This record gives sequence, structure tokens and C-alpha cells, in this order.
Amino acid sequence: MLSSRKASPYMSTIILESEVSLATLSSLLEDAAIDHSVEDGGCIYVTASPFNFWISIDEDRKFLRFYSYWPVAIDTPEDRLLRFVNECNDSIILLQFSVTEDRQRFYGFYMMYYRDGVIRSQLLRIARLFSELFHRAVEHEDTEDLLGVETLDPPLSKAEPSEGRAIH
Repeated sequence: MLSSRKASPYMSTIILESEVSLATLSSLLEDAAIDHSVEDGGCIYVTASPFNFWISIDEDRKFLRFYSYWPVAIDTPEDRLLRFVNECNDSIILLQFSVTEDRQRFYGFYMMYYRDGVIRSQLLRIARLFSELFHRAVEHEDTEDLLGVETLDPPLSKAEPSEGRAIH
């Protein structure tokens, strides 16, 4: 039986350039069951991922900017921190990494061009991949504990006290 319900414009394969907006992106994330909020500063804060991040729109240059940051440990030497940033830029695809001038925040970002439109599924995949890759940089690439992270990964399983078996 065919539905008489009108299809949502957000479910089409391509989001037209003229339709790229915070409202459209928010609806796309909502349809994909990705937790997020639209913030007053003109960006979307995505919270249902291994690592929270923001999406903003650069309407002049036609880019979607995915970005996040993590604080740097206070006693981290500058040369080691800059080497870590360079190593992340060399080893992790897509994202670009930097550190603030005062060396207090480690940033990761990705710019996605949307001139002539953006493929809906690609945008969702990039959102998921961005979070995973930034998490990898902070959690797994920082082998010298420059960012002061003990662990962000939840335990894969834990032993049940009475039986000693893994619970998944």
C-alpha cells in the first residue's frame, strides 16, 4: 500500500546548496537519531557520538565546519605538544589538528564543501567519522599523556562478581 504522506524534503539524497541551514542540518540529524542541540551562536552541538563536536556553516565560502577541542595538560612542554599535533596531522585522515597560541586547547576540524549541494548520507558519515577520528587522536594517539587523558573509552565488558563471566 502506498502512503499518502508527503515525503520530507530532508530525506532526499542531496541537500541543495540553497537548503543548507542549521534547521535543515538539525532535521537531518534528528531523522538519523543523532542527539544534538542548536546553539545560540549559530552552530549545532552533536552529543551522541564517541566525542562531542560542533557543526557550523560558513555561508560565504560554502563550507560546513566540524570541530571539537580538548584541554591540554598544564605542564605539557611546547615542543612535545607541537610534535604531537604534527603526528596527528600526518597519521589521521581528513581532520586537521592545531593548538591554540596559549597552548591550552588541542583542536580538530574538518571543512566539508557544499557548493551545488551535499549528499545526505555523506554528511552523516562525515559526522560519525569526525567524532571517531577526534576520539582516536585524544584517546589513542596521545601516548605521552600530553592532554592529560586517563581514558575516554568505556570498558568493553566487566566481570560479574558472582560468576566471573563477562557481561556485554
